[in-house]
Amino acid sequence: MIDSPLWHRVADLVPRLRPTVRVRHRGEGEAARHLLADTLTGRHHLLDEAAWAFVGRFDGRRSIGELWQWLGENGRQPPTQHEIVEWLSRLDAAGLLQCDRLPDLAGLLRGQEREERRHRQARINPLSWRLPLGDPGRWLVRLDPLGRLLAHPLLLLAALLLVLLGAAQALLEGPALLADVRQRLASPVFLASVWAVYPLMKALHELGHALAVRHFGAEVRHVGIAVIYLLPAPYVDASAASGLARRRERAAVALAGIAIELVLAALGVLAWSVLQPGPVRDLALTLALVGAGSTLLANANPLVRMDGYHVLADLLDLPNLASRSRSAWLEALRSALLRQPRPQRARPGRAQRLALALHAPLAWLFGVGVAVSVVLWLAHVSALLALLVAALSGWTLLLRPLLQLMRWLAGAPELGGRRLRVALQLLLPGATLLAVLLWLPLPHATVAEAVAWMPEEALVRAPADGEIVAVQAADRQRVESGAPLLRLHSPALQVERAEVHAQRIALEIEALQQQIRHPAGAARAEARAQALQQQEDELSRRLAQLDSASRRAGQLRWIAPERLVAGRIVSRGEVLGHVLAGDRLIARVAVPGERVADLMRGVQVVEVLALEAPARPQAGRWDGVLPQTALRLPVRALGSSGGGAIEVDPADAEGLRTLAPVAVIDVEVPALAADRLGGRLKVRFDHGPRPLGGRLLEALQRLVLGRFGEAVDVPAGG
Repeated sequence: MIDSPLWHRVADLVPRLRPTVRVRHRGEGEAARHLLADTLTGRHHLLDEAAWAFVGRFDGRRSIGELWQWLGENGRQPPTQHEIVEWLSRLDAAGLLQCDRLPDLAGLLRGQEREERRHRQARINPLSWRLPLGDPGRWLVRLDPLGRLLAHPLLLLAALLLVLLGAAQALLEGPALLADVRQRLASPVFLASVWAVYPLMKALHELGHALAVRHFGAEVRHVGIAVIYLLPAPYVDASAASGLARRRERAAVALAGIAIELVLAALGVLAWSVLQPGPVRDLALTLALVGAGSTLLANANPLVRMDGYHVLADLLDLPNLASRSRSAWLEALRSALLRQPRPQRARPGRAQRLALALHAPLAWLFGVGVAVSVVLWLAHVSALLALLVAALSGWTLLLRPLLQLMRWLAGAPELGGRRLRVALQLLLPGATLLAVLLWLPLPHATVAEAVAWMPEEALVRAPADGEIVAVQAADRQRVESGAPLLRLHSPALQVERAEVHAQRIALEIEALQQQIRHPAGAARAEARAQALQQQEDELSRRLAQLDSASRRAGQLRWIAPERLVAGRIVSRGEVLGHVLAGDRLIARVAVPGERVADLMRGVQVVEVLALEAPARPQAGRWDGVLPQTALRLPVRALGSSGGGAIEVDPADAEGLRTLAPVAVIDVEVPALAADRLGGRLKVRFDHGPRPLGGRLLEALQRLVLGRFGEAVDVPAGG
């Protein structure tokens, strides 16, 4: 049976491996791997046991068809014709194969090469490209002693201890470190320091790979400059490490770069913890952030085809893990659609089966998450660039795989007369699942941060801008409604009232002088004098209210009694204390502006959760009134500078000015005890079930209007 349309073109070929090809065998039994390496060109290719059982019999005497028939006649499971064509293509592309009729093979593979070239061009990313610079061999020879020194066990142990010490210090200094990071992230100076630190760190990273490759006896043939998301960084071609016989040596080459970045990050954390604020401390923070971030998110991440991926593949002895995982899923899908048994292959171990099953879907989900994060970040910088990256990511992650699936359904010869059935079998479940996800009502809620707060009548506020003259009630003292609490003095108000009074007197004198000669001028002067009289009365009223009084009876609690001293300057509206009357607290909630529209559509249930007891929600009541959104928080604790989730302006010393509009609302919580005052809360507004499709459309609208348009205040509503 012919299962490949190209079989008749390869069946008569008589291949053999080139004389300069050497074979290195790894592993045993069905898990064995065989590395074919050309000692002249340095090119190589790895085969599994099933492929080697066929390719290893290329002797230049028997044809492809004869070998395939011989395997079947001798009780062996022969590979499929499609697999044989693919093996020949890859071996020829690596320059490892010779045939009796090479032009025929070239003609056979030309179409496939064009297809692969189109795929390579489709994978070109304008935000990531490489510029080769040459062979660094003569320079690396001089650094071989350094490579031997870095590989010394005592030095490796010291590096491990340093990384552990840096991690422990980062945990101990966690809140302060995160606050400093949030403050620096939006700074142009920080972005400039990242631009300077990242290439230097990557240079040391790649040098680690190169020294490790040479330490284990292999060579580095190429070095160059890579530009990734507009950040330049050097790179070395360490692919020769795949020719190393031992798995731990191959893994060590990949781990070398990770180790160097972790050591640099640890040094950055330790330096940041001991240095005084200044440029050097900021540079240490940049070193720590770039080293830890690039390692955890990229280099050490096995879902990205970087160092962590190669470490996992080498330790599990699963070369080409990503492509093999995708092939395993495609093979399972093809077998299920065609109702054919899967080809018999070497059965991998339990850990290998788990990696093959999980890598492809997890890598795709990670790619989607990264793409969404990058687009949202770029939206703050450039709407056009964000849209371009979104289009490129959508093509790479969604449209191109779907297009390839459509092409397979339209042209795969193995489908034959089952093409329509297979298409329906594949597309109908997907369309049904998509429809259910888009139209099935699902739980929908808004969760926002809050602090336990007092009702407005319980707050003791400064009535005006002024200077404290005397504190008339002690902390924890019992006070009655109307009792004096604080006496202020406002020289500015007194000066302003004196100026207004002098202007009024001058106008009254002018009006008296002009009553006979200029009656119209006298009338105008009298009108201006009356306006100044009203202004003077208002200033007198404000001066009379400089003494702060309690608005209800209860126990007085000053927020910072040690700071309430004579001579301290306070601002109008500043909260200085509370009067506790045994009543319950409220939850003061800061809702991001983009979620206000959800609150306006209606709230069915309000729940309040204390952070120390999230499993015991308490019922809350909200009157449904929404204030205007603003760029200011009621308390520092809700902002990023105080440990909250809402980003605040790093230049704001108070930590209250937000980068995006927020709406501040109050939720009554009858079961919230007074001793929780100032505590952090989470408030959940349940909107009831809503279809996912409408919510996705609204999220897209918020993205376009909120990220790419001008920020607009949301009017108050009920």
